[in-house]
Amino acid sequence: ATPWEQIVRDPKDDLRPGGRERQTGAASVELEYYSDAPSRDDMVFWHGKDKGVSYDDADFAKVDTIITGPHAGASFPVELKPFVSPLLTRRNQYDFSDVATGPVGRAWASIDERVVFVQNCAPRVVTDANRALHDDNPEPALREFFRRRHAGLTSYAGVDSVRPVTFNNIPVLREPESPADWEALVGTIKKAREKGPTAYYHTLDAVVDRVIESRAFTDDQPLTLVCLHDTDAFKCAADGSLSVARPPKDNMPDLVCLGNAGDASGAGASLSMPKAELVRMAGVWAKAFGYSEGAVASGDSEGGAVYLNRPYKKGFESTHWPQHIREKPKGPRTVHAVQVEFLRKVLHGPRVDVELRKPGVGYPQEDREHAKTVAEKLKWATDRLRDERSHAEGRL
Repeated sequence: ATPWEQIVRDPKDDLRPGGRERQTGAASVELEYYSDAPSRDDMVFWHGKDKGVSYDDADFAKVDTIITGPHAGASFPVELKPFVSPLLTRRNQYDFSDVATGPVGRAWASIDERVVFVQNCAPRVVTDANRALHDDNPEPALREFFRRRHAGLTSYAGVDSVRPVTFNNIPVLREPESPADWEALVGTIKKAREKGPTAYYHTLDAVVDRVIESRAFTDDQPLTLVCLHDTDAFKCAADGSLSVARPPKDNMPDLVCLGNAGDASGAGASLSMPKAELVRMAGVWAKAFGYSEGAVASGDSEGGAVYLNRPYKKGFESTHWPQHIREKPKGPRTVHAVQVEFLRKVLHGPRVDVELRKPGVGYPQEDREHAKTVAEKLKWATDRLRDERSHAEGRL
């Protein structure tokens, strides 16, 4: 086994991307690191993988949905260890990621032969994988990030592709104090990019190629890209509790935000998924989780299970990949992409959520059975959407 596999697949460990989850035991409190590049097997999950079906033998001709997890990874590359803030806890480290998306994505792929899941195993502190590929020098943006933080500014827009603090401004990286420190940190980030987000991008690209070469897509049966994220209604406080309220403009719905780069009704000029498809998806997903199909918020109204395009309307993946896929030699003309931002407790489940409301430095063990239940609901919803699309096609 590679050093990465030895770390993430140790059955004594709690949740790690690509690894196994414990159901019992105390939460781990040590920070988590990986020492070697994630392999394709660590990043890609398909139907039958858990039963021994290899990537080469997997039936990709049935795949019509690619799920991405650009923020699924929580572990840091071990090379960054000298630069990590001593104030950071395991609770903060995991909160810094969308760690609940990994178990759900893997479970979904395991039960749905028409789904493949690709997860990024590196965190935002290396480089945000939901950004354009970076081969530039990260130092200018990092310096500007630290300057804004010292100035008491709260917006890091345009300079946060490498994020050295959590979303509640808890330090993740120590700020370099000398030219030598800067040179060492920047060099380490550049190397970590290659085996983190850059490797993830190229792996996802290879999976896309495998899918579009394995089957034909039509306007009525498009390739769908689901960009899977999670966030909490509260930020993580210094004591580890999820207790710091988000600004009102960032309020989350009770279930999920679905984004197609449009407005709060799903309309717009350059959409990653047609409005009608997004609205239909919102209603069916709401029903899958026990809400009425009318639980989709109308426009900018507050309250409801599902919001459209607020507070998240798009990301790099949901806007880049449809065009990139269409431009491929065998790329389908119709590619639908949606940025999915679940309220985190929906994916974690009540047991984990209760623990996260309390102060602490460790992270609760993932509820694998709950992740399977969520995956079953998502499969039910996706099957229904497929059936409705097929019936509509048959009536033409």
